Formats: sequence, C-alpha cells, structure tokens
Amino acid sequence: MNSDKNLFTDKNNNQIIVIENNKERLLSSNEDIPGLKIELTGKNNIIKIELPFNANGSFLKIRSDNVSVHLGSTRMFNKVVVLIHHGENQYLKIGKGTTMHDDFISLTEDGKLIIGENNMFAGKVNIIHPDGHSIIDKNTNQLLNRYNLPLIIGSNCWIGEGALILKKTNIPDYTIVAAQSVLCKRFHEKYTTIAGNPAKVVKKDVVWDIRSPLDIEETEKRNKIMDIKMTLEQNTKINSIEKVEKIFEENVIPITFSSSNSFAPYLAVTIKSIIDKSDDAYNYDLVVFTRDMSDYNKKILTQMCNKDNFSIRFVNVKESFDKLNLYTPAHITIETYFRLIIPKYMSNYKKILFLDSDLIICEDVKNLYKYDISDYALAATEECLMSALLGIYGKKVVDYMYERLKLKDVDRYFQAGVMLINIDYFNLHDCSSKLMDMVCNFNYNIVDQDAMNELLNDKCYWLPNEWNYPPLQKHMKDRNYLENMSEFIRNKYLSVKNPKILHFADRSKPWIDASEDYATVWWKVAKTTPYYEYILSNMMDKKLEKYNNSNIYFIKNVKNYKLYCLKYWKFKFLELITINKQKKEHYIYKKNLYKGRILQVKQAFKSV
Repeated sequence: MNSDKNLFTDKNNNQIIVIENNKERLLSSNEDIPGLKIELTGKNNIIKIELPFNANGSFLKIRSDNVSVHLGSTRMFNKVVVLIHHGENQYLKIGKGTTMHDDFISLTEDGKLIIGENNMFAGKVNIIHPDGHSIIDKNTNQLLNRYNLPLIIGSNCWIGEGALILKKTNIPDYTIVAAQSVLCKRFHEKYTTIAGNPAKVVKKDVVWDIRSPLDIEETEKRNKIMDIKMTLEQNTKINSIEKVEKIFEENVIPITFSSSNSFAPYLAVTIKSIIDKSDDAYNYDLVVFTRDMSDYNKKILTQMCNKDNFSIRFVNVKESFDKLNLYTPAHITIETYFRLIIPKYMSNYKKILFLDSDLIICEDVKNLYKYDISDYALAATEECLMSALLGIYGKKVVDYMYERLKLKDVDRYFQAGVMLINIDYFNLHDCSSKLMDMVCNFNYNIVDQDAMNELLNDKCYWLPNEWNYPPLQKHMKDRNYLENMSEFIRNKYLSVKNPKILHFADRSKPWIDASEDYATVWWKVAKTTPYYEYILSNMMDKKLEKYNNSNIYFIKNVKNYKLYCLKYWKFKFLELITINKQKKEHYIYKKNLYKGRILQVKQAFKSV
C-alpha cells in the first residue's frame, strides 16, 4: 500500500477497510496489503478488501472521487492493474474466489464493474468501461457513446487469454470466453462458450473445470470403479434382504407404509381410519418401513392395532439408504424412496397395497385390494395436481414429461401415494433394483414417483379417482389449479362426489391448517388416536412461532414508522429531481419499499 502521508487526511476522507472473520476495521497508515500497491489521489473513496488476499505485483490507482471498491478474498491477484480515473462515483466489485493474473481494468466516467465469485481470468485480459472518450455525430452534434449501465461478469466463468471486454457486456454465470475474444454486448444464457470478434455464442450446454483433461480422465476412471462397487453393493443389499413372513393365511389385506419417527402421529391417523372402516371377516397385515421409528412410537401404534384381525410390524431399512445421496427437495424426505424396495421384502405376497401416511380412508381398503392386476405392474390413479402444474408451468414441464419420462400421454401420469402393487411382476422384472439405480443417477423433479412413471407408466392399471382424491388446498385455489387442469383430468376430478380415500398431498396438511378443505374429516379421526393432544399442541406451537415472528417484524415496523415516512419523502424527492435513469430507478424502488412498510403499519392499526 502506498504510505503517502496524505492518504488518510480528513481533507481527502479516503478509507481502506479490511474484512477479516466477517469483521471490518480500518487499515492503519503503517499497514499495507502485501503485493498490492494502492494509490489514492481522489476524495471520499472507500476500498474494502477481504482477507486472506494473496496479491503479487498488483496496483490499484484511484484518481476519481466517491469511488467504492470491494475486493473479495482470493488466492491469486498477480500483476493486476486497476485504474479508476476521469470520473466519479465509479464502483468495482470482485467476488471472492476469483483469480486474476497479468490483467488490466480501467473504469472511467461513472462506470460500474461487477465481477462474480470463483471466476478464473487468464493473462492479458483487458476490461475497459466505458469508453473514456467521446464519439460525436459531426452533423447533429449528438453524443453517440454515452453508456452508464454496469458491466457484469457472472460467477464461475473462465475468461480466456487476451480477451477484450468492453461496455455493454454482460457475461452470465458458467460462461467460457475464448482467448482473444472481443465482447461488447449482453449475453444471457448460462453454460455457453463465447468466441470471436465480435464475440458470439459458439457452443451451448458446456461447463468448465479447473482440472486438466488428463486429470478429468483419471478421476472419471476412479469414479466409474466406485460407482460399479456401490451399485454392486446396493444390489447385493436389495437382493439379500430378509422377506417379511405372512401373519395371516386367509382373507389377507397386506398394507405397507414408509414413515419417519416424526411422522408417526400422522401415520397413526391413517391407520385409525383403516381400522374404523375395516371388516372383521378380513385380516389386515400392516408393515411400516422406517429407519428411525422409536420403541415408544412402535408401542403406541401396536396398541392401536390391538384387534384379532390386525397385525403391525416395523422393518428397518436404514442400512439400505445410509450411504445414498438421494435428492430430497422441498417438503420431501428420504422416506419417499423406501417404497421402491418394499416389493423385495413383501415377496411372500402376490400383491400388496402401498399407502402414504397423509391419508384418510373413507371406505374399506379390501375393496381396493380386490382389483385384478395380474397383467399389470401396479394400479394407481392419475395425478390430478400434476395436470394443473403442467397448465401453470407449460412447455418446459410438458417437455420433461415427454422427453425424460417418455410418457405417451401426460394426462396419464400416476400418483404413487396410493398403489396396488403386483409383487410377482416387480420381482420378475427386477423393478426395485432398476428404480434404485434410476434415482441414484438422476434427480427427478418429483423424485421416485417420476422414476416409477418412467419405468412402469405403460404397465399401470388406472383406478377410479375416488381411490386417491386430493382436496385443493388454499394455495392451489389461489393459483387456479382447477382451471389449469386439462379437460380430461378436470372432468375426472370433478366427477368424484364421495372420495374413498382422501389424500392430503402437498405442503398444507390438516395438522398445519385446520381450515383447509376436508380437514374436519381428518381431525375427526385424529381425535380418536392417542396422539391427538400431541398433534394439537404441535400445531399450536408452530402457529405461535409464526405469530411471534410476524409480531417481531410488525413491532419493528411500528418503531421505525416515522423514519420510514422520512425516507419515503426523501426518495420521492430524489426521484423527481434526478435525470440519471439508473439512479431514478433506484430511488423509485426505495420509495416503493418504504411506502409498502408504511401501508403495512396503517393497515394493521385499521384492523385493531
């Protein structure tokens, strides 16, 4: 750092701040940043540098006023020259992890340059923004090259040697810029290679890796060997599992579930609804597949099934899933994958029922079990909610259904929460191993359900939709799920007048929001389970937590009400007097932000 005695005078009001362990402190006049020489001749400039910052032979020179510079932590900032001059209010940010070597950056006028994280710049890259000199139409005297939008380089980019990056450039994340390319326009698509003068996209769907091709080949060989070992190990586990023995010999309805310990209270409600609708002439053999069910919950669930024609057992599948890194988005948990290997355990039966744990059974499941599926892999209903999502999200999701899942008809996509499974078919065609291999090698949108549709959709017997009826939740109504369903699915959905199984799919369960459709039916059964008080208490705790969080936010808004009013008028005034388009947009955004907070407080007091 330049130790010029004027560097920290009050007159110039320049500051150099280092950030270490997320704490900021001013750099004192007897400190420096090793390998980075800093020269400040302007006023009111702020430089922030995140440590560690490994520089060598680099130079930062600021001749402008009111400049803001933020340099992220890096392992390489070698022989880099940054010149900020002939202007004011310039802004430079280089994200952490970005490496540069023998490169040049020039910012003039009110130029702003934002470089993301984890980029790799080869040598002799020049970034010049804006032009620094004027180009004028000699006939009209019009200024032709004024440009004040930021130049943006995203994250995880590889900038090739000798590239020239000029104003108007926007480089998205995960871009490769070829050597000697000249960039002077905005690019929008990620995972591309850009090359040429002027530069254009020459290749799509590519990524780069800092490792050499030889290193990649060697790594791929090692990974392939490991994949083969893991697949063999997994298949060995699946094929060597211990079969579940039969408890009853006649009139047996085998019913399987997958559940975590935390979901036991809600599983109990589903089981109680089965018991309530059961027939004493039939035997109900319940098997719960779990990895963490406590002895306490096993005991309670077993006591609930204390009838001569009911049995409940628990199978621990923890070992089969412990080492697998399976995709679990949003509210989905690892337990959803258990149903893929259940047929292996249940091979002493010809067919079984699989039921999710967020159901209410409104009719004896013996009537569901009676369907003849000897020529099919499974029986299920169409997923009505999926049809709505196809209508909402359109082509991208539809293409996924056709191209990835290979569906012949997107309306014929089955819902896997209620299934009658042909065990003989599953085991004859080794479906469990195939499905596990599929989900281990691809992150499906709707996880195992998508995989099952890809493999078995054309082997599905279509059940009447009353056997798996999902009530529309509030957020679904808000997004017009019914209107977005295809005509075929909408008619099937509306034709269900008396559901035989209610399926509270998606995130807003009755135990989360008791005002959802059919929630009263669920709570009527829940009241008769040993978990009723726990479920009620847990729901109230979550509501109280949500209420407290919203109260804290409300109190903060009330406390700052006067400040928000002042800021609103400040930014409204600045909006009116500002000519600069970019600044005006910023002031409008700020004005509306504080306006929204003011309105929230006013509306809250009106409702009191």
